[in-house]
Amino acid sequence: MPEKNGKLPIGKLPLNTLSNLVLRRIRGAVAPDTIIGPGIGEDTAIIRLSCCDLLIHSDPITEAVAGAGKLSIIVASNDIAASGACPTHAVLTLLLPEGYELESLKQLIQEIQETSRMLDIDIVGGHTETSPGITKPTLIVTMIGITCPGCSIPTSNLSENHYIIQIGEAAREGASIIITDFPALVKECELGEAEISNLHIDARDLSIVKPACLLAENQLVSSMHDATEGGIIGALVEMAKAAKTNITVYKNKILVNSAVRKLSSCLGLDPLKLISSGTLLAGIPPDKINEAIEVLEKHGFQVSIIGKAMRKCSNPEECGVDLVLEDDTVKRFVEPPIDEISRVWSKHVERRSGAG
Repeated sequence: MPEKNGKLPIGKLPLNTLSNLVLRRIRGAVAPDTIIGPGIGEDTAIIRLSCCDLLIHSDPITEAVAGAGKLSIIVASNDIAASGACPTHAVLTLLLPEGYELESLKQLIQEIQETSRMLDIDIVGGHTETSPGITKPTLIVTMIGITCPGCSIPTSNLSENHYIIQIGEAAREGASIIITDFPALVKECELGEAEISNLHIDARDLSIVKPACLLAENQLVSSMHDATEGGIIGALVEMAKAAKTNITVYKNKILVNSAVRKLSSCLGLDPLKLISSGTLLAGIPPDKINEAIEVLEKHGFQVSIIGKAMRKCSNPEECGVDLVLEDDTVKRFVEPPIDEISRVWSKHVERRSGAG
């Protein structure tokens, strides 16, 4: 969504603003060992050293309240894994609202510790403070990973005619945030106990580290991207922009479970634009597609071939995603959408945690 009256909308910066006001101006000295620097669709910096490829990524958690500690580690580690490396070290910045309870801080730190141990990640430093002007905890994690020289996998590696596969159902993270942070709102949707239970997810459900590593270690993948803010559509647009290509996907092939669909329909949300950590998108060469699916399914992962990378585009602003709907009409996206979770916060913040 473009800026209005010179002011930015909620969510990620519009691509035009990001490209022209940030990416073209942000860099100082450009080091010769930087293989991948800041760019649309590239979530991880890649620095090529004599011993290895060093991968660095930073991500905030701003929308979630419950489980924010778990999410902060999972989301940042996912981007490192999606670039072909195993996450190993992290630096944490923790900004807390005024009057934040010590017991809540204790729980937050425990979540961070347990999740880091689960993924064998060492938190080696950071910063903590109570900050004026914020209403809920904001966590920013910088994650580091290492792989062999030339073994990293930039998003821009996606090539024409490579299949796009989805691993893991879309929008489960967004649905989990909504039912946890807005229980009063969810009651109106009349979900059954089994459906609500299905939407409550564990931190392990949000990690794409294992499937990403399986694809990378077996050299089956050309490009990967996890679906975070902006959901499946946002991630696909970023892949298209990074690779300067167009992508065609089919809505009826995208994995969304029935409970997520019901909740989304009740609240007037599009699950394909809802934050989806735990969902991995991958570009697979045609001669490796069968092996990739076999390897993933063997380890218990849900997989669907949802589309294909198509023609290259010379102008990055024209690169995008064609979503083929059930009636064969096509909806085109050339910019990641504002995440639906932001719309929930904007419209229903007074009803969080049963208030109102």
